[in-house]
Amino acid sequence: MDSNSNDEQIADSIRRQLGDTANVEQVFVRGDTLQLHITDEFYRRLAGDRERARKIVLAFMEQMRTLTKLQDVTVRVFCRKEKMIEGKPKPWGGDNVTYMNDL
Repeated sequence: MDSNSNDEQIADSIRRQLGDTANVEQVFVRGDTLQLHITDEFYRRLAGDRERARKIVLAFMEQMRTLTKLQDVTVRVFCRKEKMIEGKPKPWGGDNVTYMNDL
């Protein structure tokens, strides 16, 4: 099985878990990176409640670890084709969620 096929299977699995939501427009997986493209409305909700958004990104990171069987994974949340939120592991342990822009 090639990596593109595996990436597609992981992206499909995440799409199925998200269910029928209009807030997530696209889901891409490339190796150890998950890219979520979300609506403006959903980004405003996440930016308004950063603790909730942090928990969502951390949950996606755990899901990527489970599906890819990798520990060093990245989750990027895009809105209007611009990176807004990024979750990455810290070199000394744990995970970090960073907002690129403030409202």
